[in-house]
Amino acid sequence: MKITGTFVQPLCGGDIPVMNWREEEWDKEFFLMKTIGIDTVILLRQALGKWLAYKSDTLIRVEKAYEPSYDYMEMFLNLCRKHEMTFFVPTYTPVHDWLSASYVPEKEFEFLKPLVDEIWERYGGHKAFGGWYMAQEISRKEAFRVIELLQRIGPYCKQISGGLPVLMSPGMQGPKGLISTLYPPACRKKMAVTFDEHREEWDWMLGELKGCVDIIAFQDGHVEFDDLETFQKINVELCRKHGMECWSNIESFDRDIQNPKFPPIGWEKLRFKLLSAERAGHDKFITYEFTPFLSPNGCYPSAQYLYKRYCEHIGMDNRKN
Repeated sequence: MKITGTFVQPLCGGDIPVMNWREEEWDKEFFLMKTIGIDTVILLRQALGKWLAYKSDTLIRVEKAYEPSYDYMEMFLNLCRKHEMTFFVPTYTPVHDWLSASYVPEKEFEFLKPLVDEIWERYGGHKAFGGWYMAQEISRKEAFRVIELLQRIGPYCKQISGGLPVLMSPGMQGPKGLISTLYPPACRKKMAVTFDEHREEWDWMLGELKGCVDIIAFQDGHVEFDDLETFQKINVELCRKHGMECWSNIESFDRDIQNPKFPPIGWEKLRFKLLSAERAGHDKFITYEFTPFLSPNGCYPSAQYLYKRYCEHIGMDNRKN
């Protein structure tokens, strides 16, 4: 199976470099992505702190966000239409601690609802607008308040958009998903979720989210390589049980390397994850993210060679691109 979807992120972040591209550069990138089989693009964030991917009157007013000089949302929608791709629009993720007793899902929904309205009113007419991405990333049932939020915001997104699908991309709390600066390696392994815990918790969570979320794309980078396929088979089994599509979010950056933080992954590791996800029976492969970790146009020199190895793997002559 090929990677047929990718996240994109035009804002500067803690785990990825910013490309500083506008439409000319992104158009070239979208053409390349389409050439190798990518048909789905997911915007990771509406905002990062006070930095916005589009001019949100709501966030400028309520969160005192900075007015952006460019509308990336409009640009991505236009490029997806041009290159015949489907675009998933993200919900907003306020910096609220959903594990805190002070977190109230009802209030969070009332905060997010006007942003959904704003997005749909402004961009809902675009033909490439193909779905919603729930940007809240969770991994364990301790985040049950987020489940309660998604039970509200997911159906509302579907209702306002005439039933467009809702996607989420949760984690699996393996040792690589725990903050290395807080926990030593032995402690991280001890705190990591077991197969049985993962199955039990996500069976409950997916049962609660049935009808609210349509597609689950588990991130594949948090667990050890030895355990990955078993976790993935559990994910596919549970999604089938609850009537959801199961995608694999194949991370194309390397969590094992901390300095420099998160460079492009080694080819043998990416190949391992591609084959594991295929054996597990996922419906679709997406990646976080083609740019900058897998694209020859990206800022990492090693990405162009990772791209060559990937093209060889799928039997495509990359010299034509």
